[in-house]
Amino acid sequence: MMDWAKLPRVEGELSFIGQEVSGIAEFFKAPESPPDHLPYETHRVPIHDLTGAVDELRLDREGFIVASFDDGAPDYDDRGQLETVWLPRVQALLKRETGAAHVFSWAMGRRFSPRLPQSRQTAVSTAAVMVHCDFSPGPIGLTIDNRTPDQVIAGIVGDARPRRWQAFNVWQPTSPPPHDRPLALCDASSIGGAELCSAQGRSTYESGLTVEFELSWAKYAPHQRWGYVRDLRPGQALIFSGLDMRAGETAGRVPHAAFVQDGVPADAPPRESVEVRNIAIWDD
Repeated sequence: MMDWAKLPRVEGELSFIGQEVSGIAEFFKAPESPPDHLPYETHRVPIHDLTGAVDELRLDREGFIVASFDDGAPDYDDRGQLETVWLPRVQALLKRETGAAHVFSWAMGRRFSPRLPQSRQTAVSTAAVMVHCDFSPGPIGLTIDNRTPDQVIAGIVGDARPRRWQAFNVWQPTSPPPHDRPLALCDASSIGGAELCSAQGRSTYESGLTVEFELSWAKYAPHQRWGYVRDLRPGQALIFSGLDMRAGETAGRVPHAAFVQDGVPADAPPRESVEVRNIAIWDD
C-alpha cells in the first residue's frame, strides 16, 4: 500500500460542486468553468506529487496509473495523425495495461492552458477547473454518440456476450514539463459515493450531431487524497477509470480537474494535452 504521507506535495486550488446539490442537475455548464446556476465551492487542498511512486499505482485501487508508450510522435495539431497514428497506439496501450480484448474510443480532443489562444477555440478547449468525472451510473451516464454500451459492444463482438466492460479516460500531455495546469486526480479509494452527484448536459459537434450525456461532479471532503505527476511528459499517459458498474457506490469514478501549479517558470511552455474516452471490453 502506498504511503501518501511520505510523498512530496504542493497546495492547489480545486473547485467542487456545492454540498447542498443532490439528485441529477439538468443541462449544466461544461466543467471547463464553474456553473452559473448551481452553488460551488473552492478549496485549497494538498496535491501529492506521484512522480516517484508511479510504479505503485493500481487501477483497481487508486483507479489510475501512469503508462509509457510509443505514441508515434505525431503532429498533435493534425487531427488525421491523431486518428491514424496516436489513437491506435492508445488502444493498444489500454489492451496491454488492462488485458481487455477490445477497445472502442470516442470524444478525442485537445486541451490548452488558458495562456494559449487555442484554449478559446471551443467550450471544451481549455483546462477543466471543476472537479468532475466524465461519466455517471445514471440513465445516460455512458452515452457513446447517442448509443448505449450494449449497442456499441454488439457492433464489436456480435452476438457474443462479453464478460464485462469498463470506461477509461486516457490523458497525455503534448508539451514538456513542468506544466502550468497539470491534471490532479483523486485516489478512488479515498472518496465515497455520497461525495458524487450527476448532471446531464447536451453538446453539439462540428458535424452537427447533438448528443445528450451525463457526467458526475464531486463534493469536497477533507479525507480525499489528491495526486498529480509533476514530470509527466509526452509519451506517457494517465489512464484512469471513468465508470465501472462492478465497483460499488462510486461506480469506479475518478474525480479530476486541472489546477494552477505554483513555481512554474514564466517562460515554461504552456500546457497542451490530448485525451480520449474509451470502453474496454473483456470477452472471456
